Amino acid sequence: MKGEIKMVEWEDGQLEQGAYVEINGVQYPVVMPQYSGNTPVTAENLNKMQSDLQEQIDDKNYIVACLNSDYTIQATSELEVLPLTKQNLKVGNKLSINSSGKIVIGAGVNHVKVSGQWYFYTGTINASKNAISRVNNIVFAVDNQYCNAQYQHIGYSETIVSVTEGDTIDLEAQGTTNDLVKAYDSGTYLCVEVID
Repeated sequence: MKGEIKMVEWEDGQLEQGAYVEINGVQYPVVMPQYSGNTPVTAENLNKMQSDLQEQIDDKNYIVACLNSDYTIQATSELEVLPLTKQNLKVGNKLSINSSGKIVIGAGVNHVKVSGQWYFYTGTINASKNAISRVNNIVFAVDNQYCNAQYQHIGYSETIVSVTEGDTIDLEAQGTTNDLVKAYDSGTYLCVEVID
């Protein structure tokens, strides 16, 4: 997916007749208002503005990875990497998803903004739920909650993380054996956006 502006090719018009007012069949010229300023509204400036906006859109790189299907927690004592192999949205070419459901950082990326959500659908009531995200082996987002209902969303807002080419970012969960982490369309997801 690539965002594109629908371009309008602006052209400066040619004056065919000056402004006038007609009184009793006689045309009198009208003195037009005078403007000052550093950026006149010309076809050249309008076209440049469109091109600049398109360049900014082309520079965007982000990806949203989701569970392709529901995931069942295998063991109570272990953090498990959720296989986010479904690509829900992607712009640019600096981020990708590997076969184990981790987001891979491409060349020229130094910082990314990360957010995510875990959806425990059949969680064991009053049991601890851990949800973390990490770059390689370094944890940068963690949430530990106790379920007071069978359904539990755990989400975290945006975090900015330093990265290098080849780093992977994942979403991990720990619950009670046989807890279900729900896929839905994007009920459990990881979103990564390149900052620089």
